[in-house]
This record gives sequence, structure tokens and C-alpha cells, in this order.
Amino acid sequence: MTLTILYTHDLRGDLNALPRLATQLQRLRADAGRVVCVDLGGACAPDVWHCDQTGGRSMVVALDGCGYAAAHADTLQPAARADLSRAILSMQVVDDTHPARVGAIAYHSTPDAHPSAELTIYLRPSDATGFEGGLLRLMRVPRLHIGLAEVEPAARAVIRSDVVAVPPATRPDPTISGLVEFITSETRLAHKKRGG
Repeated sequence: MTLTILYTHDLRGDLNALPRLATQLQRLRADAGRVVCVDLGGACAPDVWHCDQTGGRSMVVALDGCGYAAAHADTLQPAARADLSRAILSMQVVDDTHPARVGAIAYHSTPDAHPSAELTIYLRPSDATGFEGGLLRLMRVPRLHIGLAEVEPAARAVIRSDVVAVPPATRPDPTISGLVEFITSETRLAHKKRGG
């Protein structure tokens, strides 16, 4: 059975790009059968105000709202991870000390395959998409583009690999637009409460 992996990288805290990105992800999901969406890291940037104020939590919440299955939360601060443990997330928040497995799929940010998973997705960008040492490595994609890899996990075979741009005229997803407004206002409110 094939699996389509949609993925992003290096979003750098760009909340305003997420509503259009979410629309394009929905289009790509509709054209595929079994799909997971992951982020390969760099979702937050310390010099972006909401990333700084939330310790990286803001983009994790946004990606979860966009339907991501897992994200390499390489900039998430320990206190922010503790705060997330009290949240209800559908997404797996992965870093070097927190790999995850959901059903037959494992998500790692270290180059070691899960011994009993059908598929281990390596959540760091690579030079090419392919299987190596039991891991599925995904090719680096430009910022605000979506990588697409169609694979057959049992055969360790990549059927198709592509990079899809988000067209400038893409309509923003209204639900994600509302989520972005919520994250922004909550971050500002928390900053005020702390005396900022």
C-alpha cells in the first residue's frame, strides 16, 4: 500500500503564510490516498516575536491546526514543551530526545530507524528523497513550498518525489486564518500580562 508524505521546512514563524499553505495541502491531500503531513524543522525562528514570546509553541499549535501528523520542533524551548504537554494536540512534537510512533509510522529527528515500525520518517531535510539505513529521508524544499513523496513502505521504494509551489492566488483557508488570529492575540495578551 502506498503512502503520500507531504512536508514543509524552514517556515521561520511565518504565520501569515499558513492559511494559503493549508489550502494547498488540502488540495494535495484530496488527490492522494493514504497521506501524512510533516514538518522537517525550522518552523519557528527566535527572532520572530511570537516564537520568542511562546518559546516556539505558537508554530506547533498552528501546524497542528493545519493537520500535520508530526513536526521536528527543533526550536521548542523546554518550558514550552512542558506547556504543550497540557494541550490537546493531534500532532507528534519530535526532537532529538522525543521520537514518536503512531501506528506503523515512526517519526525521528535522529538517524536511527525504529526497529518495529513499518516506516520511519527522518524529520530533517536531506539532499535527496530515498530510503537509507531503514529511514525515509526527504529532500530539502524551498521555504513556503510543499514536498511530496509517494512511497511504498514495505518495499522501501520511492514511487514519486516532487516539490509543489503554493500559487500566489491561492485562497487562504478561513479556519487557519482564524487560528492565526487567535494565536497572535493570545500571544499579545500573554506578553501584556507579563508586563511587556
